[in-house]
Amino acid sequence: AVVSTQSTGVFILLFPHLVMVVHFPHRTNKYGMVCGFSIALLLRVLSGEPVLKYNAIIKYAGYVEPEYAADGSTIAYGRQRFPFRNLIMALNFGITVLVSWLTQYIFDRYPWTKQYDFLDALSAPVEVITPVTPPAKKKDTESSSSDSD
Repeated sequence: AVVSTQSTGVFILLFPHLVMVVHFPHRTNKYGMVCGFSIALLLRVLSGEPVLKYNAIIKYAGYVEPEYAADGSTIAYGRQRFPFRNLIMALNFGITVLVSWLTQYIFDRYPWTKQYDFLDALSAPVEVITPVTPPAKKKDTESSSSDSD
């Protein structure tokens, strides 16, 4: 149960950030990451989890209502049939890109706002590391010329 919940958390919360940092380092910053992570975490918690035995507050299309006994105890917890995890992950991507672009635009367009950069996102520029190709092997020409003599 815990492994399933953790893998969902990694997919929804960390996967978008990993993709952005590895493939698009100049398109993201700390503000976008924090905002995307926070909103995705909030949406995921409010979507409920039957494994952890709590019902959803946000009910997506196709939500199956929980079943209650006559005394009020829960027989079966509610389930989401909608692929809400994929939606939240895509929203995390979108929010991260949008907020990163917006903060970068504001800091570039209005330089006096850089004093409010409390996450220190603009002080360290991102360096893209390019892979180094190994040097080509030299052909052993000396041994072939000495063999012919």
